[in-house]
Amino acid sequence: MYTAFHSMSLESRLLLCAMLAAVLFIGCSNEPSPEQRQADLEFQRAQQALGQERYRESRRLLFSALTLDRRLGRMRQVGEELRLLGEAFASVADYDSALIFYHQAIEQYKSLADRNSVRSLTLDIASLYRWMGEERTAFAMYTESLRLANVFNDKEGAREIQRAMLPACRQLENAEEESRLLTDLLDHYTMSGDAGKQAGMYLEVGVSRLQRWDYNRALENLLRALTLAEQAHDSVLAINVLLKLAVTYGELGKITESFQAYTEGLKRSDITRGVERLRLEMLVRVGDTYLMSGQYGEARRFYHAALSAAMSRQNTLAEGYLFIQLGHCDLHTDAAAAVKNYESALELFDGVSYPSGSSYASFSLGVAAQRTGHYSEALQHFKQAVEQSEASLWRQPDNELFRSSEETFFRANQTALYDGIIELLLQLGRNDEAFWYVERKHGRELFDELSVFSLQTHDTRVDSLLRIYRHARSLHIGAERQLAQVLTNGFHNREMIREIHKNREHASKAITEVGSRMAEINPSFQLAVSISNIGLVEAQKLLPQGTALVEPVPTNRSLFTFIVTNRGSTTVVAAITKARVQAMAQEFLEHVRLRGVYADSAAELVKPIDKRLQESIVALYGAFVQPIERSLPPVTKLIVVPQREYSAVPLHVLRRSLFGTGAQYLCEQYLVSYLPAAAGLALSATQSRARRSPTANASNIVALGYPGETAWDVEYELRDIRAFDKEARLYFNQLATLATLQKENAAVVHIAAEFRFNDQAPGNAYLVLSDGKSLGSIRHVSWGELCTLPPFGTVILSDLSNDAPRVVPALPLLFLMNGSSSVVLNAFTPSRKAKKLFGEQFYTAFLAGQTGQVAFRQAQLEMIKTPNYAWPYLWGSFCLWGK
Repeated sequence: MYTAFHSMSLESRLLLCAMLAAVLFIGCSNEPSPEQRQADLEFQRAQQALGQERYRESRRLLFSALTLDRRLGRMRQVGEELRLLGEAFASVADYDSALIFYHQAIEQYKSLADRNSVRSLTLDIASLYRWMGEERTAFAMYTESLRLANVFNDKEGAREIQRAMLPACRQLENAEEESRLLTDLLDHYTMSGDAGKQAGMYLEVGVSRLQRWDYNRALENLLRALTLAEQAHDSVLAINVLLKLAVTYGELGKITESFQAYTEGLKRSDITRGVERLRLEMLVRVGDTYLMSGQYGEARRFYHAALSAAMSRQNTLAEGYLFIQLGHCDLHTDAAAAVKNYESALELFDGVSYPSGSSYASFSLGVAAQRTGHYSEALQHFKQAVEQSEASLWRQPDNELFRSSEETFFRANQTALYDGIIELLLQLGRNDEAFWYVERKHGRELFDELSVFSLQTHDTRVDSLLRIYRHARSLHIGAERQLAQVLTNGFHNREMIREIHKNREHASKAITEVGSRMAEINPSFQLAVSISNIGLVEAQKLLPQGTALVEPVPTNRSLFTFIVTNRGSTTVVAAITKARVQAMAQEFLEHVRLRGVYADSAAELVKPIDKRLQESIVALYGAFVQPIERSLPPVTKLIVVPQREYSAVPLHVLRRSLFGTGAQYLCEQYLVSYLPAAAGLALSATQSRARRSPTANASNIVALGYPGETAWDVEYELRDIRAFDKEARLYFNQLATLATLQKENAAVVHIAAEFRFNDQAPGNAYLVLSDGKSLGSIRHVSWGELCTLPPFGTVILSDLSNDAPRVVPALPLLFLMNGSSSVVLNAFTPSRKAKKLFGEQFYTAFLAGQTGQVAFRQAQLEMIKTPNYAWPYLWGSFCLWGK
């Protein structure tokens, strides 16, 4: 090349040098091109608009910069612009668009081999899913990110992911994983001597214990967190710990210590920056404590201080709730002042279309109107409160500040949202309308649980609608939470609020459409995608001859009972207060619990318990049955719809007296079954292909037992079935899987296993079965997966985890929705021998040709006649659900 260059003419060599110099000058110049300058300017303007909450303008500018940077090949800028577009869409609750741009940004950073940015964006996406209530999706993302961080030996990144996982672990009740994460993080921060980070971890442990009602251990960890936070001189963290300490002391009933923690926290917040939110929460919680105890003057003082702080921070959400709480302070002495505060709150919440706040304000106005005798006005407010509440799908956490404030008021007035209108309608004699709202209440309770079970079936059309529903529900919840966040942080941009409302309404419309389509395809599953109920006339049409629907409704003053047959309906009133009914029910359940504890104890220990249990049964008969005896028509079957708080009280064990003609139990007089709601009358049973004749074949009976973490002998409970049907299929150990049951077809299926449920997190409900891989390895089967089972004629659920008396009406409902005719489950755990005898009697009757319901009743009656099993705590646990 050197020889070729020197062989050229001088003119040619000069021209070539000039060209090379020009190329080198252009290539090495730091001057950006006009397009680069334009892209940078657009990006800077977009960042400025984003910071000022001008989201529509920021998106326009980001799209412009993105187009230019893609043309210029500036891939890092493209990744940042995609990330900011995701943030801009998420800020106005357009989560579908946000996720698209976040994922595009991740792909861009992957192409640049920028693992830190990929990890950061992945955590952002997981947080967004958590924001929309999709905890399992978020947890799966955290788990995969943690795996990759460990593969690449990214220790600091792994710790960041572990910290982000902790709240998701708590929401999913994954105690084992949470404990492992906390141990790893605590060990690292202890070794590094980072007292502040250690304090943060002890705070996390304390919050976790608090959420699980383990208050004493929560207290220990929080006190440790406070000590370490003070050692680290972290004032903000110390105030946060003091707030949680105050709440924990309050739950333990240590009011003096609780107030001391609040006082110390408020004192420190006066001289600490960045703790305005914590200070506001402490003021509100102290006010709530005084309100609950009836010290209205003290409550008003703290609420006023909180209101002043909320206004200065433009915290619209807190401002509205504090107007309501101040109204409560005046309710007993100055109704006009209370109404003025309630109206101010309602106007504020209606102005920003925040349904949860509007519902609370409307209900408070209803209470005020009812107190002053304005019943028509009270009814109107109560109806509005219910409608506004049903527009909200977001289930706020238990310790969320303003949910706590609402519950303080409801507890103080011994009422709840639906109860207010139900009680007033009953008092006014508008019984048909009251029944409608009673059923609406049941519909909401069931919807709140079924809608978070992630139901799955083998019907592709139903599954498609359920997927659409879950997605729309997530978008709706995210929009609700985003609106609350905006209102908490102060808002100036009405356009932003309008965009959030638009996206929420879009999700709401999709949910309504799913409900309509589900009603056409499979009406049974409509309960899981919409709040459904029926009225008295419809219930009458669904009841067969010889059957009566009985629905007790306790109110603050009286116990009302609806009695419905196919010929008409009546409502019976008894002068028994809700407080009295609650006390009797709790007394009965406590006696049942104690009888289980002392099951194998000496006679002198159990005899007093048995006596009190029998007395409790008679007392409950006097409350629930005796007032309606004369009104019961000549029927052979009673279908009871229990209120949720009394669902564990088996009404079929009640009787008028211990001796004489009134000594018959209710189940000896009628076949008694239960339904979670009157809407269950509309559920259709699917006929199993298995025969129910005395000549049993192999497909008639299937039993599956898995003890899980209990010491229960499931083989002892189930093997006797073979004595009645030698072809019955029994599955234990590694064969006790969901897949096993999915392949079966039987008239009766008997499942002995742990059914776990938490009222505060119904979406985490699971059944403990084998994973089918190795002996002793388990799988937590979501309750939503139970609908993948084929319909069985009768389902017997032997809940091994049910040590304390409890019934979750949604559990039998899952099988009834799926086409089963009847479900038998235990309200509390009976003895092994009692279960064995029940099985013997039931299968004897069933294999003799009786239906599942008749066989169930015969088993009950035979146990009552058997001297060693005649006690109600032995046979009374078995409850029949179905129509």
